[in-house]
Amino acid sequence: VRRLGVSEAVENIVRQDTPGGVGMMVVKTVLPEGPGQIAGLEEGDVLYRINDKTVAHFVLLEELLDDNVGQTLDMTVIRGNTSVEVKVNVQDLHALQPSQMLQVGGTTMSNLSFQLANYYRVPVSGVIANWLFCILEEVTAVQPYLLKSINGKAVDNISQVIDVIKTIGNNECVPVKYFHISDYYKNSLIDGSIKISHLWNQVALYTRNDSTGLWDTEGITDLPPAREIEPTNVIFPAIRNAEAAKLENVVHSIVKVKCMIPIFIEGNVNR
Repeated sequence: VRRLGVSEAVENIVRQDTPGGVGMMVVKTVLPEGPGQIAGLEEGDVLYRINDKTVAHFVLLEELLDDNVGQTLDMTVIRGNTSVEVKVNVQDLHALQPSQMLQVGGTTMSNLSFQLANYYRVPVSGVIANWLFCILEEVTAVQPYLLKSINGKAVDNISQVIDVIKTIGNNECVPVKYFHISDYYKNSLIDGSIKISHLWNQVALYTRNDSTGLWDTEGITDLPPAREIEPTNVIFPAIRNAEAAKLENVVHSIVKVKCMIPIFIEGNVNR
């Protein structure tokens, strides 16, 4: 920590207040838009004091954090030979866990968790979809995807997703924008489509009940009906090759059928 700016005077005080100590704690990462960044903490800051107590080991740090959940701590850090005072709000880790899950078309969605945001170093904001095969036809892997918009409407939380889903009829196909959480800073959105079936998969909201330890289920039934299928005129390409002209009538009878299995059954392949 001497290379990070800790003076000999500060070192002597820390050694005196924490006999047997072998070092000091350093800020390794700062979560974007988190309380640490809002307070002004930076990576490389050396933790010196919290509420006028010299803190040089994790045991005391964890005690101070646990005893001050929802309150503000006065922290002193050393930053390049300078002592910096910051006020950091201590958040409740339990409250940061997603308390709601939404099931749509066989897909489970929830608000982005603190652990996942911390792992990828992104703000704790947005809707994560853990399994997109059933609703995004081009995605076939279990990966954390962040939804950006559904049917042209931005979605930042589960409530907004529910509002959009309530406007989509059964078997209606709408555009969606999403990206893998690891590409958060690359601004590389993926365009896809959602075909939601109300028949095969119930649209339901699950809310964590901290009193019972269970998840309360609320079925979302006020969904619009399916749109009536309207006939569509199709123009077939003309075959200009005289030798293949006889195939023209055959072309009119060739169709391509694409389907997906709404419910996985043991022994069946995905497609």
